[in-house]
Amino acid sequence: MLIDEALSVRKAQRFLMKSQYWPREEIDRHQNRKLRLLVRNAYDNVPYYHEALRKLNLRPEDIRTKSDIIKLPILRKSDLRGNLDRMLASNLKALAMPSQTGGSTGEPLKFYTQKETWKWTTAARYRAWSWCGYEPGDRMVELWGTPFEIKELERFSAKLRNTLLRKMTLNCFTMSDESMAEYARQMQAFKPKVLRGFTSAVYLFAKYVSEHRIKGIQPKSVITTAENLYDFQRKKIEETFGCPVYDGYGSRETSLSAQQCEAKDGYHISEENSIVEFLKDGEPVSPGESGDIVITDLHNQVMPWIRYSIEDVGRPAGEKCSCGRTLSMIKSIEGRIHDIIVTPDGRRVPGEFFPHLFKDVTGIKEYQIYQGSKDGLSVFIVRDSAFSEKEASYLLRHMREYLGSQIAIEMKYVDEIAKSPSGKRRFTISAVSPDN
Repeated sequence: MLIDEALSVRKAQRFLMKSQYWPREEIDRHQNRKLRLLVRNAYDNVPYYHEALRKLNLRPEDIRTKSDIIKLPILRKSDLRGNLDRMLASNLKALAMPSQTGGSTGEPLKFYTQKETWKWTTAARYRAWSWCGYEPGDRMVELWGTPFEIKELERFSAKLRNTLLRKMTLNCFTMSDESMAEYARQMQAFKPKVLRGFTSAVYLFAKYVSEHRIKGIQPKSVITTAENLYDFQRKKIEETFGCPVYDGYGSRETSLSAQQCEAKDGYHISEENSIVEFLKDGEPVSPGESGDIVITDLHNQVMPWIRYSIEDVGRPAGEKCSCGRTLSMIKSIEGRIHDIIVTPDGRRVPGEFFPHLFKDVTGIKEYQIYQGSKDGLSVFIVRDSAFSEKEASYLLRHMREYLGSQIAIEMKYVDEIAKSPSGKRRFTISAVSPDN
């Protein structure tokens, strides 16, 4: 079974290695053909979509190309919860594979996928990793770990797969000094060609390695994912390991993969797998303008994701990459909608403001910003002996300068900051809708 899966993925990867250089017209034709098949199946066999299209007086033949997709409704996470049975294709239920997200906003999302989706997702990931110098069979260490994934890795089949792929997975939920010392010893012995993991986990490990002057960990490249990568994090990781960092973006729900290539001009989108829109107030944004990311997955017929709002914010690129690949690009990933701070005067402040403010403040082990209302936010800080009132005053002064004097800011000192169920470390959390 594992050999059959590997051959299937390898075949898909060979296809993707060619299609990344297709003329733009060929990529569009491929997406349009996949979209028509997806919409036809959804209309004929998925109760949710049949009803949704009927309400809009639409039939499958009304959706011929990507330009027609705007006629279809946005699919939101609230539409999925408690509605799974109506989202499943009646003709393909035997192929349905249950899955779920880690719930980075607090509540896991259950859904269904199929082997075809997994095949193309994996192939797109391998293609993206090849831009970083990785080929299947190269040694890789992953700093990873949502609870259900770590449990899954304990199964014999998962251990066998990792052994055959020469991959080691280390639990990023336990990033204590003791565990990182052990991780360093394991990496010194394993000698990975590539280190990959949650951005914050890789950054914390790089800091530990640097501060303890640990030698013998020399990957050829580092791949960060799952969280925003900030310039100061990239700099520390690259200085520590002496190799380039490539940032990636994707979602567990869909087969979308987007990653930086050698040129690092932006994130190449796996357009063979997905149609990606960037919307503001329901309309497409211009290149370089910030918009909500909406994904149509072209390889999940079992539970179609058509115009799915993933609740992330990004900017599409207008220019082509200097590497020669013709895939459309994301210029930057700005974070989750729920990470945006809304000020009393109505401004939307990207959550990335805070990492840049906090990065040079001494005495802070961890921090998190929580906005419960438009009028106020709480700043949770895990501090050490180097933190003083001087640092606190500095933070408050700059936050008030940037966020305005109308917003109340409360500093709270805590012993630890809980991770989200997905294992991701979120710098900012807002309960205020940026649309309010």
